[in-house]
Amino acid sequence: MGTSLLANTWNSLNLPRLPDEFNWEQISKRYLRKVRAIAQASEELQAVFAVQAQTLTAEGVQQLVGIPPNFDLIPITRNRGSGIVAQGV
Repeated sequence: MGTSLLANTWNSLNLPRLPDEFNWEQISKRYLRKVRAIAQASEELQAVFAVQAQTLTAEGVQQLVGIPPNFDLIPITRNRGSGIVAQGV
């Protein structure tokens, strides 16, 4: 979430005026450092983040690789068609 969105939301909710020296960017950076520290201290969160990172990496690699140039959908379609007939569907 961007700091401008936080500031706009604060203002739109008619919450008390913040001091002139209040810095949304500084608060955001401090918050993120604390969140990272909590995540690094938790084995359970580390495992969750590791799985998410692996999934994102796999998706990114698949997008880079794309469909092989010699990929032929016709044999797959034929096999599925015969499977459907054999199953009586």
